[in-house]
Amino acid sequence: MDINNAYLVNPIISLTVDLDKSISFNKYLIQETTTRELKKQRDRIRQQILANKSRFAIYSVSEKEQAVTLIKEYLSYYDCDFDGGSLSEIRRELRKVREEIRILQNGNDTEKINSLSADITQLYKSSIEVSRTG
Repeated sequence: MDINNAYLVNPIISLTVDLDKSISFNKYLIQETTTRELKKQRDRIRQQILANKSRFAIYSVSEKEQAVTLIKEYLSYYDCDFDGGSLSEIRRELRKVREEIRILQNGNDTEKINSLSADITQLYKSSIEVSRTG
């Protein structure tokens, strides 16, 4: 290279070196992001495989018997005397009480509001007990 032209060529050379480093860094960032996303996808696929593992597993007769026994035990906790009508009746009562509360709030009768509030609390507690058994 001619010394007379070095002042023209050296900035261009340094610019190309900087540009090359910049491109390499961008490639690194792209590769890092891609790798991270692929790892996330791999983890999701692994979770799906593990979640579906039981669907495709072959169980022995004794394992099936154990599962049926557990199901029967859990079903025995279910109250056979419970009927869906009582739950719908509780819901109807709750609607009525809510309507009464709305009317009373407009009338500003605190004694009746407190009484209805206690009734609602009792209804919610009984519905929770019914829900637990059902």
